[in-house]
Amino acid sequence: MFPSLVDLHHKNGLDLGDTYKNDNACRTFVQAIGQSMKDDLVEKLKNTHFFSVMSDSSVDRSVKDQEMVYLTYVEDGKPVNQFVDIVSSEHAHSQGILDAILVGLSNVGLTEQDLKSRMVGFGCDGASVMMGVHNGVAAKLNQMCPLIVPIWCVAHRLELSALDSITSVPLLAELKETLTGVYKHYSHSAKASRELHALGKVMGINVVKPGNIDGTRWLPHMSRALEGLVKNFKVTLVHFENHASDPHDREASALMKGRARAIHRSLTQYKMVMFIHLVLDILQELLSSACCFRGMD
Repeated sequence: MFPSLVDLHHKNGLDLGDTYKNDNACRTFVQAIGQSMKDDLVEKLKNTHFFSVMSDSSVDRSVKDQEMVYLTYVEDGKPVNQFVDIVSSEHAHSQGILDAILVGLSNVGLTEQDLKSRMVGFGCDGASVMMGVHNGVAAKLNQMCPLIVPIWCVAHRLELSALDSITSVPLLAELKETLTGVYKHYSHSAKASRELHALGKVMGINVVKPGNIDGTRWLPHMSRALEGLVKNFKVTLVHFENHASDPHDREASALMKGRARAIHRSLTQYKMVMFIHLVLDILQELLSSACCFRGMD
Protein backbone atom coordinates (compact mmCIF):
# COMPACT_ATOMS: atom_id res chain seq x y z
CA MET A 1 0.00 0.00 0.00
CA PHE A 2 3.00 2.32 0.41
CA PRO A 3 3.13 3.66 -3.20
CA SER A 4 -0.60 4.42 -3.13
CA LEU A 5 -0.19 6.27 0.18
CA VAL A 6 2.55 8.40 -1.42
CA ASP A 7 0.17 9.16 -4.31
CA LEU A 8 -2.45 10.24 -1.78
CA HIS A 9 0.01 12.72 -0.28
CA HIS A 10 0.73 14.03 -3.76
CA LYS A 11 -3.00 14.61 -4.32
CA ASN A 12 -3.15 16.50 -1.03
CA GLY A 13 -0.43 18.87 -2.23
CA LEU A 14 2.60 17.39 -0.46
CA ASP A 15 5.58 16.94 -2.80
CA LEU A 16 7.46 13.82 -1.67
CA GLY A 17 9.16 13.17 -4.97
CA ASP A 18 9.51 9.68 -6.43
CA THR A 19 12.82 8.64 -4.84
CA TYR A 20 11.19 6.72 -1.99
CA LYS A 21 8.07 5.54 -3.83
CA ASN A 22 8.89 1.81 -3.71
CA ASP A 23 8.70 -1.20 -1.45
CA ASN A 24 12.40 -1.10 -0.55
CA ALA A 25 12.06 2.41 0.86
CA CYS A 26 8.94 1.34 2.76
CA ARG A 27 10.89 -1.56 4.30
CA THR A 28 13.67 0.81 5.32
CA PHE A 29 11.23 3.23 6.96
CA VAL A 30 9.41 0.44 8.83
CA GLN A 31 12.69 -1.00 10.10
CA ALA A 32 13.85 2.43 11.25
CA ILE A 33 10.57 3.10 13.05
CA GLY A 34 10.69 -0.36 14.65
CA GLN A 35 14.26 0.16 15.83
CA SER A 36 13.34 3.54 17.29
CA MET A 37 10.42 1.98 19.21
CA LYS A 38 12.69 -0.79 20.48
CA ASP A 39 15.28 1.75 21.64
CA ASP A 40 12.56 3.60 23.57
CA LEU A 41 11.49 0.33 25.23
CA VAL A 42 15.06 -0.56 26.17
CA GLU A 43 15.47 2.85 27.81
CA LYS A 44 12.22 2.46 29.77
CA LEU A 45 13.20 -1.02 30.96
CA LYS A 46 16.47 0.32 32.34
CA ASN A 47 14.46 2.51 34.72
CA THR A 48 11.90 -0.15 35.64
CA HIS A 49 12.30 -1.72 39.06
CA PHE A 50 10.20 -4.83 38.35
CA PHE A 51 8.52 -6.46 35.36
CA SER A 52 6.56 -9.57 34.40
CA VAL A 53 6.69 -11.63 31.22
CA MET A 54 3.75 -13.00 29.22
CA SER A 55 4.16 -15.54 26.46
CA ASP A 56 2.04 -17.45 23.96
CA SER A 57 2.80 -19.79 21.08
CA SER A 58 1.54 -19.76 17.51
CA VAL A 59 2.37 -21.21 14.11
CA ASP A 60 3.18 -19.11 11.03
CA ARG A 61 2.22 -19.81 7.42
CA SER A 62 5.25 -22.07 6.97
CA VAL A 63 4.01 -24.17 9.93
CA LYS A 64 6.96 -23.11 12.07
CA ASP A 65 6.58 -22.56 15.81
CA GLN A 66 6.71 -18.93 16.90
CA GLU A 67 6.80 -17.58 20.44
CA MET A 68 5.22 -14.19 21.15
CA VAL A 69 6.76 -12.36 24.10
CA TYR A 70 5.23 -9.46 26.04
CA LEU A 71 6.35 -7.45 29.04
CA THR A 72 4.25 -5.89 31.78
CA TYR A 73 5.70 -3.08 33.90
CA VAL A 74 4.56 0.01 35.75
CA GLU A 75 4.94 3.43 34.14
CA ASP A 76 3.75 6.59 35.91
CA GLY A 77 1.83 4.46 38.37
CA LYS A 78 -0.07 2.53 35.68
CA PRO A 79 0.51 -1.01 34.34
CA VAL A 80 1.72 -1.17 30.73
CA ASN A 81 1.60 -4.23 28.47
CA GLN A 82 4.31 -4.00 25.81
CA PHE A 83 4.88 -6.32 22.86
CA VAL A 84 8.55 -7.37 22.75
CA ASP A 85 9.21 -9.80 19.91
CA ILE A 86 8.14 -12.84 17.90
CA VAL A 87 10.87 -15.48 18.07
CA SER A 88 11.10 -18.70 16.09
CA SER A 89 11.54 -21.70 18.39
CA GLU A 90 13.58 -24.66 17.23
CA HIS A 91 11.53 -27.09 19.31
CA ALA A 92 8.03 -27.01 20.81
CA HIS A 93 9.12 -28.59 24.11
CA SER A 94 9.57 -26.53 27.27
CA GLN A 95 13.29 -25.89 26.83
CA GLY A 96 12.81 -24.77 23.23
CA ILE A 97 10.05 -22.36 24.26
CA LEU A 98 12.11 -21.06 27.17
CA ASP A 99 15.10 -20.45 24.88
CA ALA A 100 12.86 -18.47 22.49
CA ILE A 101 11.53 -16.35 25.37
CA LEU A 102 15.06 -15.61 26.59
CA VAL A 103 16.11 -14.60 23.06
CA GLY A 104 13.17 -12.20 22.84
CA LEU A 105 14.02 -10.64 26.21
CA SER A 106 17.70 -10.33 25.32
CA ASN A 107 16.67 -8.41 22.18
CA VAL A 108 15.43 -5.60 24.42
CA GLY A 109 18.52 -5.59 26.61
CA LEU A 110 17.36 -7.85 29.45
CA THR A 111 20.07 -10.18 30.72
CA GLU A 112 19.78 -13.26 32.91
CA GLN A 113 20.85 -11.14 35.88
CA ASP A 114 17.98 -8.71 35.13
CA LEU A 115 15.57 -11.63 35.21
CA LYS A 116 16.90 -12.89 38.54
CA SER A 117 16.77 -9.47 40.20
CA ARG A 118 13.72 -7.79 38.64
CA MET A 119 11.38 -10.37 37.10
CA VAL A 120 8.41 -11.00 39.42
CA GLY A 121 5.78 -12.77 37.32
CA PHE A 122 5.19 -15.04 34.34
CA GLY A 123 1.83 -15.38 32.59
CA CYS A 124 0.81 -18.02 30.05
CA ASP A 125 -1.98 -20.44 29.12
CA GLY A 126 -2.59 -23.69 30.96
CA ALA A 127 -0.87 -26.06 28.53
CA SER A 128 1.24 -28.67 30.29
CA VAL A 129 4.33 -27.59 28.37
CA MET A 130 3.91 -24.13 29.91
CA MET A 131 2.56 -24.84 33.42
CA GLY A 132 3.92 -28.35 34.06
CA VAL A 133 4.96 -28.59 37.71
CA HIS A 134 8.27 -30.33 37.13
CA ASN A 135 9.37 -29.61 33.58
CA GLY A 136 7.15 -26.80 32.27
CA VAL A 137 8.40 -23.42 31.10
CA ALA A 138 7.12 -21.79 34.30
CA ALA A 139 8.95 -24.37 36.43
CA LYS A 140 12.20 -23.81 34.55
CA LEU A 141 11.85 -20.05 34.90
CA ASN A 142 11.16 -20.51 38.61
CA GLN A 143 14.44 -22.38 38.99
CA MET A 144 16.24 -19.48 37.33
CA CYS A 145 14.25 -16.74 39.09
CA PRO A 146 12.93 -18.00 42.46
CA LEU A 147 10.96 -14.77 43.09
CA ILE A 148 8.55 -15.06 40.14
CA VAL A 149 4.85 -15.96 40.51
CA PRO A 150 3.62 -18.12 37.58
CA ILE A 151 0.02 -17.21 36.61
CA TRP A 152 -2.25 -19.34 34.46
CA CYS A 153 -4.25 -16.84 32.35
CA VAL A 154 -7.39 -16.18 34.41
CA ALA A 155 -9.53 -15.53 31.31
CA HIS A 156 -8.46 -18.88 29.86
CA ARG A 157 -9.28 -20.72 33.09
CA LEU A 158 -12.66 -18.99 33.26
CA GLU A 159 -13.46 -20.13 29.72
CA LEU A 160 -12.51 -23.73 30.45
CA SER A 161 -14.51 -23.69 33.68
CA ALA A 162 -17.58 -22.36 31.86
CA LEU A 163 -17.31 -25.05 29.20
CA ASP A 164 -16.85 -27.84 31.78
CA SER A 165 -19.77 -26.65 33.87
CA ILE A 166 -22.35 -26.83 31.07
CA THR A 167 -20.96 -29.76 29.08
CA SER A 168 -23.16 -32.13 31.08
CA VAL A 169 -26.36 -30.26 30.07
CA PRO A 170 -28.09 -32.40 27.37
CA LEU A 171 -29.56 -29.37 25.59
CA LEU A 172 -26.08 -27.94 24.99
CA ALA A 173 -25.16 -30.74 22.61
CA GLU A 174 -28.35 -30.14 20.64
CA LEU A 175 -27.73 -26.38 20.60
CA LYS A 176 -24.17 -26.80 19.33
CA GLU A 177 -25.39 -29.18 16.62
CA THR A 178 -28.07 -26.66 15.62
CA LEU A 179 -25.60 -23.75 15.45
CA THR A 180 -23.15 -25.82 13.42
CA GLY A 181 -25.97 -26.83 11.06
CA VAL A 182 -27.08 -23.22 10.55
CA TYR A 183 -23.51 -22.16 9.81
CA LYS A 184 -22.92 -24.99 7.31
CA HIS A 185 -26.29 -24.44 5.63
CA TYR A 186 -25.47 -20.84 4.69
CA SER A 187 -21.67 -20.84 4.45
CA HIS A 188 -21.63 -23.81 2.04
CA SER A 189 -24.47 -22.61 -0.21
CA ALA A 190 -24.45 -19.23 -1.94
CA LYS A 191 -28.07 -19.83 -3.02
CA ALA A 192 -29.26 -20.42 0.56
CA SER A 193 -27.36 -17.36 1.81
CA ARG A 194 -28.80 -15.20 -0.97
CA GLU A 195 -32.31 -16.42 -0.19
CA LEU A 196 -31.87 -15.68 3.52
CA HIS A 197 -30.81 -12.07 2.85
CA ALA A 198 -33.65 -11.57 0.33
CA LEU A 199 -36.17 -12.89 2.84
CA GLY A 200 -34.70 -10.60 5.48
CA LYS A 201 -35.30 -7.56 3.27
CA VAL A 202 -38.92 -8.59 2.76
CA MET A 203 -39.41 -9.01 6.53
CA GLY A 204 -37.56 -5.78 7.35
CA ILE A 205 -34.75 -7.54 9.23
CA ASN A 206 -31.07 -6.80 8.70
CA VAL A 207 -29.61 -10.31 8.43
CA VAL A 208 -26.15 -10.91 9.90
CA LYS A 209 -23.75 -13.65 8.84
CA PRO A 210 -24.29 -16.87 10.87
CA GLY A 211 -21.39 -17.48 13.24
CA ASN A 212 -19.14 -20.51 13.50
CA ILE A 213 -18.76 -22.00 16.98
CA ASP A 214 -15.48 -23.74 16.11
CA GLY A 215 -12.40 -21.77 17.11
CA THR A 216 -9.55 -21.43 19.56
CA ARG A 217 -11.58 -19.44 22.07
CA TRP A 218 -14.94 -21.05 22.83
CA LEU A 219 -16.64 -18.17 24.68
CA PRO A 220 -16.52 -15.45 21.98
CA HIS A 221 -17.24 -17.87 19.12
CA MET A 222 -20.25 -19.35 20.88
CA SER A 223 -21.50 -15.92 21.95
CA ARG A 224 -21.26 -14.44 18.43
CA ALA A 225 -23.00 -17.47 16.92
CA LEU A 226 -25.86 -17.18 19.43
CA GLU A 227 -26.19 -13.42 18.93
CA GLY A 228 -26.43 -13.97 15.16
CA LEU A 229 -29.01 -16.72 15.61
CA VAL A 230 -31.18 -14.53 17.87
CA LYS A 231 -31.00 -11.60 15.47
CA ASN A 232 -31.83 -13.78 12.45
CA PHE A 233 -34.26 -16.01 14.34
CA LYS A 234 -37.52 -15.11 12.57
CA VAL A 235 -35.96 -15.07 9.12
CA THR A 236 -34.06 -18.30 9.71
CA LEU A 237 -37.14 -20.09 11.01
CA VAL A 238 -39.27 -19.06 8.02
CA HIS A 239 -36.51 -19.91 5.54
CA PHE A 240 -35.88 -23.36 7.03
CA GLU A 241 -39.60 -24.10 7.07
CA ASN A 242 -39.92 -23.21 3.37
CA HIS A 243 -36.64 -24.89 2.50
CA ALA A 244 -37.60 -28.16 4.18
CA SER A 245 -41.17 -28.40 2.89
CA ASP A 246 -40.86 -27.11 -0.69
CA PRO A 247 -41.03 -30.17 -3.00
CA HIS A 248 -40.18 -28.03 -6.05
CA ASP A 249 -36.77 -26.97 -4.70
CA ARG A 250 -34.61 -29.19 -6.91
CA GLU A 251 -31.38 -27.27 -6.21
CA ALA A 252 -31.35 -28.27 -2.54
CA SER A 253 -29.91 -31.70 -1.86
CA ALA A 254 -31.57 -34.29 0.33
CA LEU A 255 -28.88 -33.57 2.94
CA MET A 256 -29.76 -29.86 3.02
CA LYS A 257 -33.49 -30.57 3.26
CA GLY A 258 -32.94 -33.07 6.05
CA ARG A 259 -30.74 -30.58 7.92
CA ALA A 260 -33.36 -27.86 7.46
CA ARG A 261 -36.09 -30.09 8.92
CA ALA A 262 -33.94 -31.04 11.93
CA ILE A 263 -32.95 -27.42 12.67
CA HIS A 264 -36.53 -26.16 12.25
CA ARG A 265 -37.76 -28.85 14.63
CA SER A 266 -35.11 -27.87 17.19
CA LEU A 267 -35.71 -24.10 16.99
CA THR A 268 -39.48 -24.46 17.42
CA GLN A 269 -39.10 -26.13 20.83
CA TYR A 270 -40.00 -23.77 23.68
CA LYS A 271 -37.28 -25.20 25.93
CA MET A 272 -34.66 -24.66 23.22
CA VAL A 273 -35.64 -21.01 22.71
CA MET A 274 -35.45 -20.43 26.47
CA PHE A 275 -32.11 -22.24 26.66
CA ILE A 276 -30.65 -20.13 23.84
CA HIS A 277 -31.43 -16.89 25.69
CA LEU A 278 -30.22 -18.34 29.02
CA VAL A 279 -26.86 -19.41 27.56
CA LEU A 280 -26.46 -16.08 25.76
CA ASP A 281 -27.07 -14.14 29.00
CA ILE A 282 -24.53 -16.30 30.85
CA LEU A 283 -21.90 -16.01 28.10
CA GLN A 284 -22.22 -12.22 27.96
CA GLU A 285 -21.55 -12.00 31.71
CA LEU A 286 -18.60 -14.38 31.43
CA LEU A 287 -17.16 -12.43 28.49
CA SER A 288 -17.42 -9.22 30.50
CA SER A 289 -15.56 -10.89 33.37
CA ALA A 290 -12.97 -12.35 30.98
CA CYS A 291 -12.25 -8.86 29.57
CA CYS A 292 -11.66 -7.56 33.10
CA PHE A 293 -9.31 -10.46 33.85
CA ARG A 294 -7.37 -9.90 30.60
CA GLY A 295 -6.85 -6.30 31.67
CA MET A 296 -5.53 -7.54 35.01
CA ASP A 297 -3.29 -10.10 33.30
